[in-house]
Amino acid sequence: MEEGNHQVNNLHHIHIRFHMHNNILKIKRAALSVAGFTTVFFGALTIVTPLPTTLIVCSGLAMLSGQYLWARRAIKKIKHEAQILMGLPVKWEHEIAHRLRAWG
Repeated sequence: MEEGNHQVNNLHHIHIRFHMHNNILKIKRAALSVAGFTTVFFGALTIVTPLPTTLIVCSGLAMLSGQYLWARRAIKKIKHEAQILMGLPVKWEHEIAHRLRAWG
């Protein structure tokens, strides 16, 4: 009888730990979302100031990109545009150059 109670207690402790871990993850996600949205909002406010707006907004989007697909896509687009502005070859240009080298 005692062994059965021991197993039930173990399952109960595992159940409690699972829910505590799940709640901690939810709190972390919520805190990261609040921090990311706050940073993006602050970055948008800095457009009229001499502060580094792009850096602040990108930081906020990077925080949000782990949870939101639209933030991930925005980061990817910003990275692509930055590569073009800096004259760096973008991914598809690498692909074309690689295929051309393979032909000749």
